[in-house]
Amino acid sequence: MEDIEREVEKALDRDGDEEGQRLLQEYENFGLADITTSEFARRRRQHQKLFFVLCTALLALTALSFLSYRSVVPQRWKPSTSIGDSEESQDNEVLAIRLRPELHKDRAPQTIEHDWTVTSGIRAPDGIQKEVYLINSAFPGPTVEARSGDRLLFRVRNNLTDDEGLSIHWHGLFMRNANDMDGTLGFTQVAIPQGGSMTYEFDIANDQCGTFWYHAHSQLQRADGLYGGLVVHCPADVESHIAKDVIVDEDEQLLLIGDWYHRPAGEVLEWYHHWRSFGNEPVPDSLVVNGGGSYNCSKAAPSRPVVCNETEAAPMLSFRQGPTRLRVVNVGSLTGLTLRTLGAVMRPFELDGGNPIEGTEAHSIGILYPGERVDLLIQPIRSRNLTTSITSPLELIMDPENFQYGNPALTPNQTFPMLYQPSSTSAFPSIPSSATSSIQPHFDLQTALSRSLPLSDSSTSPNRTFVIYASTPLLAHLENRPTGMLNHSSYTPSSSPSDLPLISTPRSSWPEGILVPQIKAGSWISLTINNLDDGGHPFHLHGHDFWVMRTWKSKVGFGSYNPFTGETQNSGKDGEEGLVEGLQWEERPRKKDTLFVPRKGHVMIKFQAQREEWGAVGSVWAMHCHVLWHAAVGMEMGWEVVEPGL
Repeated sequence: MEDIEREVEKALDRDGDEEGQRLLQEYENFGLADITTSEFARRRRQHQKLFFVLCTALLALTALSFLSYRSVVPQRWKPSTSIGDSEESQDNEVLAIRLRPELHKDRAPQTIEHDWTVTSGIRAPDGIQKEVYLINSAFPGPTVEARSGDRLLFRVRNNLTDDEGLSIHWHGLFMRNANDMDGTLGFTQVAIPQGGSMTYEFDIANDQCGTFWYHAHSQLQRADGLYGGLVVHCPADVESHIAKDVIVDEDEQLLLIGDWYHRPAGEVLEWYHHWRSFGNEPVPDSLVVNGGGSYNCSKAAPSRPVVCNETEAAPMLSFRQGPTRLRVVNVGSLTGLTLRTLGAVMRPFELDGGNPIEGTEAHSIGILYPGERVDLLIQPIRSRNLTTSITSPLELIMDPENFQYGNPALTPNQTFPMLYQPSSTSAFPSIPSSATSSIQPHFDLQTALSRSLPLSDSSTSPNRTFVIYASTPLLAHLENRPTGMLNHSSYTPSSSPSDLPLISTPRSSWPEGILVPQIKAGSWISLTINNLDDGGHPFHLHGHDFWVMRTWKSKVGFGSYNPFTGETQNSGKDGEEGLVEGLQWEERPRKKDTLFVPRKGHVMIKFQAQREEWGAVGSVWAMHCHVLWHAAVGMEMGWEVVEPGL
């Protein structure tokens, strides 16, 4: 019987339904078939329906796979052009985000509102698929533009899964009268719970403008992409920090550059916070610029399989009508960065939140550590290929200081093309190649001097002097896990919504071991941070900026400083030259809010505590290492501002 049915099926497929029906009728007439013509037809229709369903399902799966593939290819977010959001470069093929200062410099202060929904999704920033955090489906998050005196309002909704909370910090802003909006988990707020929301509302100070950024200040979310740019433009009536003879139709572009891990940040921390790491930081796998990059898939470690779509590096930026103002932010978790190009001249002029420095023209600028920012002018050098669309590339160099364990998956130096797109050759004020002999090969950001800041504040005698020792020891009673320590204190904020923040809790009920000195509102503080580790620590002070009075790096032994005696410790041989190199600024200290403390060295800074009229009394401001892995294992402290009369 099965042979007969197969023969009929072949006839149906070969000659159509009519011939199949005729053949089945003959078998039935001779008694060779125990199935009637009508029954076979019914079965045939069932088979055809099943075949149709299977084909439809296969097509649907194919379409779904294609859409999934498209979703993990690096995608550029197209932001809105309303006031407060940047208009991303219309070129689309470049990574840089083109800013719109003309929308903000000449208008009056106003309230700018944003509605943000935080989710996560699969993306491939450098070609490797990874789950990243998204704000309004964008990675990185929307770029916020404003001006001094604006009020910013963010309605943030947490649509993450697995009961994951979040908070967002506005890096570098003074947050006057808004300590509870600072977004610091454990210090100023509890985590926004899954399905919950919070409204951040605060005023930008009238005397503050420059390059800032926002990022998660809860758990490890910054390493997996929860960050974005925040640019505060100076009003037109505020004198520019840039020499008038340098700027020609100023073009502004933003670069958010950072190291990148292909594994989730939780897995990276789990590896670091174990005795097997011996305290060596996890080396990143790649780097990304504004959520894009390029990766050589053949370098991926076989022991950690990844889904990789290899692509060429997109152009970093494009030159249009003249010198370009680059606002550069290091959004990374570990690594310092240097920018280098032979096809253009760069001149830094501001650090962190609009603090001017005396910059010189150079082909290389660095090192810029996590949390730090630099504003620079970049101008292409005119050469024989002036009419070509691509200039010499811009190279990003990762500082290897914390790369104690090798990572063969990493390409530490990466190059990105730069596009040359002037409206006309004669209108583009590029630099003749004959005029480049005076350009310096490198400008060291860590030795920059202030240019035009008022020096009276920096020379004010401090009301109190503090000394802090930073280290990440491996202690037996802590299972030899690296632990971030500040004066033997280690603090990791709780992410539980039931644990109230410090500003909402009596000091007597604060967690044991947390280091939070009390300082009087408006008082001047001298702080020395001694680094006992073999690697550096970029420290960020919330709600304040500070004068950098002294830095010191020891080549051999320790370089700790005792401000009460004026002595610098050095365990090397007495009298041997070159053991300790120090730099001290007494007349032209630079101003910052994030500062790198060299290995086995120290820094001395001076800052004024927030004033009473700014609502400072009772406020608590975090200070921590901006290497995410160090902060995650406890290298965090705070400052409590109290009444001046106490």
